[in-house]
Amino acid sequence: MTESALFEPLPLGRRVAPNRIVHAAMSTKMVRDGVMDPAFIAYHARRAQGGVGVIVTEALSVCPTTAAPNRIQVRDPRNRPLLDELAAGVHRAGGLILGQLWHNGNARHDGRATEALGISARPDDFSLTVARVMTETELDAMVGRFADAAATVQAVGFDGVELAGAHGFLIHQTLSPHTNDRRDAYGGTRLGRTAFTRRIIAAIRARCGDDFILGLKLCCEEAIAGGLDLTEAEAICHLVTERAPPDYFCFSKGSHSLSLHMHLPSIGEREAGFADAARRLRASVGDIPIIAVGKLIEPDEAARLVGEGAADAVALGRALVADPDWPNKARAARSDSITPCIACNLCWGAINRGRTLACAVNPDVLAAPVSAPIPSEAVPVDIAGSGVAAMETAWRLAARGHEVRLIAHGDALGGALALLAGVTRTDELARYLAYLNRQLERHRVAIVADDARPIAGVVRVNAAGATMPAPAGLTGRSMGIRDALRRAGDGNWRGGHAVLYDNDHTEGTYLAAAFVARRFERLTIVTPRPAIATDVNALNAQKIHRWSQTGGHRIVPFHELADVEDGRPLIRNVHTGAATVLEAADAVVHAMPRIQNAPPAGWSAADHVIGDAAAPRDLMAAVADAGRLCRTLAQAGDRADAA
Repeated sequence: MTESALFEPLPLGRRVAPNRIVHAAMSTKMVRDGVMDPAFIAYHARRAQGGVGVIVTEALSVCPTTAAPNRIQVRDPRNRPLLDELAAGVHRAGGLILGQLWHNGNARHDGRATEALGISARPDDFSLTVARVMTETELDAMVGRFADAAATVQAVGFDGVELAGAHGFLIHQTLSPHTNDRRDAYGGTRLGRTAFTRRIIAAIRARCGDDFILGLKLCCEEAIAGGLDLTEAEAICHLVTERAPPDYFCFSKGSHSLSLHMHLPSIGEREAGFADAARRLRASVGDIPIIAVGKLIEPDEAARLVGEGAADAVALGRALVADPDWPNKARAARSDSITPCIACNLCWGAINRGRTLACAVNPDVLAAPVSAPIPSEAVPVDIAGSGVAAMETAWRLAARGHEVRLIAHGDALGGALALLAGVTRTDELARYLAYLNRQLERHRVAIVADDARPIAGVVRVNAAGATMPAPAGLTGRSMGIRDALRRAGDGNWRGGHAVLYDNDHTEGTYLAAAFVARRFERLTIVTPRPAIATDVNALNAQKIHRWSQTGGHRIVPFHELADVEDGRPLIRNVHTGAATVLEAADAVVHAMPRIQNAPPAGWSAADHVIGDAAAPRDLMAAVADAGRLCRTLAQAGDRADAA
């Protein structure tokens, strides 16, 4: 499907967007005490400059009862000039801007809240928060607060708003039979459960007029007992469309529960996985446009959805974090130069831990890429390593005009990531590695194999990576997870029972474990921690726990691997010391914290140490090292020129 389908004008109510690419609402944590940071404005302006037709901001709190200092309080007077500046920046780039209006009800990510307001006295399935139930009068007033918030952003130049009716927040809570057990005007029947949404739409129309865009983002499948499913979503859409039609619908999945992970499909899950739901719901919304969302990474897939009529537009979130120029590159038929999102959800993990939005493949999330002046004499740089940190640093420095030589040691380019991608056939990782190799070639990085001889006057960067040791005393009796992948990759490594000793708890361990599990009839995972996946963000951890439980894998917490005798693993309780002998295993595999490799010969005094060679960490940290080093050398060049 030609990507030109994405660049047709998009009618939204009485307004027209310049194209069919929408920036989906995404949290950024660029907010302090309810007031947006300048970085928030710069981030959205940058995405508008990258060519999106519509920007939907992250959730804007309609009133202080959300009790969320990291959310923008839209009616706080301190935000008014900032909202004005934000709208002006998006308009200068040619786009439209909508504010997503939000109230969280009793939904929380950070533990139980004691002063939450809600629709019913039911616990939030994620945090177990039980809210004080709002009266009808309070809900009437809350409708007015949504309208007040819409009028506030309209007054500073916003083109419209989107109602946050998905992901388990207040509007979603009113719609779902799982969370709404009221028996008054705001519950009891389907008509009652849609009343809050319909009244908000009507109130905003009355305050802001028909020229003001009003979109509605809804959950169409909660995947929890008694919750929303596609049949219920069809009925809700029909009621809303008939009585208070919005200017567009956007359909997501998952709830604020054990299905929260569904709203951000991750590595290995199908691209455009919500499109089938959008197709089915189209009949319930008539001619109202549908904006597709949910792991849309490749321009050709996004264009196919629009071209086939499955959706009228596409909303991109993580893809625009990875590359703000995604639309412009797609329009210019340069899709192979798009930095591909790998759907790792490390961005979600960062903001969930209270950190500012970051990306595993883009160290320049918060601004335009660094554009440092090329020194009069390009600096020669040698980088020792073959992993992602080495590759990212090499092409980024070469793109800035430096003469870069990548001295690849050990594994093929891409290191452990290439091994994981190659064996598991993970499309997202393979796509990213192909992109890195294209960047190395495009920027003419010289790749030298097994040659670490230092050259005088060259900036030396040690990116020699890290190695996973065996558990103490078990060398030769348990294989590392990387060796297990190599064995599994030959197709002949199979058996009845495999034991994985998990003392690593990182995302890669479980991607590999899932592949190993397919080669054995039974998998036992032993860990000294209370559960597996404790170092994985909460969203991806849900998916990992679901995999372990639905796959029937045995999890043994609070135990360490002490010995392996005649194929029988001996495990020991870390609290009591009690020993247990497991059934015989055809394979015993370990995943342990990695340890930095020794620097190559002659590199002990390297000018810079990055990636796992500095301290073993995740992909996001490795790529961030590449960005920092580029900025460091750029600043050094600036100082040299000034001198």
